[in-house]
Amino acid sequence: MANKTYLYQGPVATGITLPPKKEGDTPDEKLMHPGKTYSLPEDNERVKTLLAKEYLVEQSADPAPAQEPAKAVKAKETSSAS
Repeated sequence: MANKTYLYQGPVATGITLPPKKEGDTPDEKLMHPGKTYSLPEDNERVKTLLAKEYLVEQSADPAPAQEPAKAVKAKETSSAS
């Protein structure tokens, strides 16, 4: 069972129960919040349902390149002549 990274963008927080990693362990309960990323098994029925509803969006394996911060624009001072 391969895990993928997903961004949760549902309207409200939701819970998901994942099967235990080892036999005899307790299931893994996750509470997912909008805007957060989670590592989830792609073959889980609940994951498939959330993908179909477009509440989960798969994230690429490659991290996005860092962007340079925007430079502040100086406002030009204007003087009014009377």
